[in-house]
Amino acid sequence: MKGRLRLDIQGLRAIAVLSVVIFHIQPKALPGGYLGVDIFFVISGYLIIGQLWRALSRNSFSFTAFYSSRFKRLLPAYIAVAAVTSILSYIYLLPGEYANYSYSLVASLLYSSNFWFYSQSGYFSSALEFAPLLHTWSLSVEEQFYIVFPIFLMLLTKMNLRIAAIVASLILLGVASFLLSEWLLYKDSALSFFASPTRFWQFISGGLLVITGVKCYSTWKANLIVSLSLACMAICFVSYNKYTLFPGINALPITLATVGIIYAHVKGGFLHAVLANRVCQFIGNISYSLYLWHWPVIVFFKLQFLDHYTYTDMAVVFTVSLVLAIGTYYFIEVPFRKVNISNYQKRYLAGSALISAILAIFILLSIPIQNAPFPKKNHVFGTCFKYTNE
Repeated sequence: MKGRLRLDIQGLRAIAVLSVVIFHIQPKALPGGYLGVDIFFVISGYLIIGQLWRALSRNSFSFTAFYSSRFKRLLPAYIAVAAVTSILSYIYLLPGEYANYSYSLVASLLYSSNFWFYSQSGYFSSALEFAPLLHTWSLSVEEQFYIVFPIFLMLLTKMNLRIAAIVASLILLGVASFLLSEWLLYKDSALSFFASPTRFWQFISGGLLVITGVKCYSTWKANLIVSLSLACMAICFVSYNKYTLFPGINALPITLATVGIIYAHVKGGFLHAVLANRVCQFIGNISYSLYLWHWPVIVFFKLQFLDHYTYTDMAVVFTVSLVLAIGTYYFIEVPFRKVNISNYQKRYLAGSALISAILAIFILLSIPIQNAPFPKKNHVFGTCFKYTNE
């Protein structure tokens, strides 16, 4: 621990974001790297449900306080990335493609981009390979979790249920979510992948650790659990690929491995050093900004250089993403975290909504302007991708 910060969870964040970034830069290098998103879901469940549970237990929960803190944490960096991405999209995309980008931006600002991209194609489809905001689908899933679970937990606590009954309710909801994800795989696999209800069980699995209060007090058991969990993650990263039916039952190993590491909470020794070393802590700190930047950087690099995408180019893409993430973390994330909005929460919420609305309206109004004749080179770039239903 460093204050209230769990260093092992920061290490998990580093593993999660690096696996996703590597997968997106070069899928063959880590074919199951997309599982990093599932690690994030479990971590979010543990942290956010824990935050909600403690506040509800003290009768101090406030929707205004909760959502203002979430916006303060997530929105400033996203607005910065979205603004830059919008400018580049205006330059590089054809009119129809830019219109679709604009709609995806509005959907992301309304925390529904997961359903927008589902309506367009599957996550692994080439039709979305050059969609600059494709990666925001997971952020929308998390935001939908932020909307549903405070209400759900508040209702449970207002009913004055025993902790055992609350745990049972969460387990039932988690089982229903898991079964839905497995069933949908054979009905509509893209919906199973993108939809938040099919992912809620992963959040719940992390949250149950907090509500039940279970802890691992044995050092050797903790080391064993973390060793097996890290091995499981590694195996999944290299054995899964875009053809693996997912989520459903195939999401269990990575979910349980993440739960295992959080539960074990190693505080010393070699395995603690693996998760808590300075490199992992640094990557964990900038993980949100790195996640935001890496996909637009990949998309626009490929659009600029077309088929020129060597290992050197991949290193450049990673370096640029890292530099942008570091700058965003230190100049946007950290300063906003230090802002005390406790007395101005409603104003901050209103301001956040206003800024989002202004960005959305500005982008939508730019669609007809962008219909003006393009330079021929942009027609070449534009042929690289189209949103199409498959």
